[in-house]
Amino acid sequence: MKKLFLTLLCSLAICLSFAQTNETIPESHLKFKGIPIDGTPSEFGSKLQEAGFSYNYRDKANNYWYKGSFAGYNNCEVIVKSTNNLVYEVVAIFPKDYSWNQLYGTYSSLKQMLTTKYGEPSAQETFKDTPSYIDINKDEDKYREVGYNRCCYYSFFTSLSDGLGTISLEIKSSHCVGIHYIDFLNEQKKNSSAINDL
Repeated sequence: MKKLFLTLLCSLAICLSFAQTNETIPESHLKFKGIPIDGTPSEFGSKLQEAGFSYNYRDKANNYWYKGSFAGYNNCEVIVKSTNNLVYEVVAIFPKDYSWNQLYGTYSSLKQMLTTKYGEPSAQETFKDTPSYIDINKDEDKYREVGYNRCCYYSFFTSLSDGLGTISLEIKSSHCVGIHYIDFLNEQKKNSSAINDL
């Protein structure tokens, strides 16, 4: 449900940006670490390995996992997602943090870097459904609430200059920060394929 919400929100952000600017969709792909998010998982994976990432494994959902350094952080995991052998999304997951202060610091640092590159994001940064007896002002309670999936810290960026797509930054319930890079053109092909099945 969370993934569907994020995908719908990202698609809406792209549509709204085009409605406001009256621009046509460029024929270029969003880039991850300078690599266009396009091609087969093995083609994209080869370019990731050339960029210094090492192949880790392939999961049951046919996502390919890599490890390496990204945005100044070591030991990041990178997940390459595809459908019909076409890459449409890349997710970077940063190492686990062990306090709210560290977790929020990682999120804020990455948000500032993304803002410098892509401009101001649309963001939601709050806690939801927290029991009344929890003092949400305490760092240890905030950290615990993250694990209960009651932390809603998201920032959404739209890229036009670096290929069309959306970048979403989030604090995950696993006490990590993640960035999702979704290429608009290949996401549309994925959705068209699913619609054709109906």
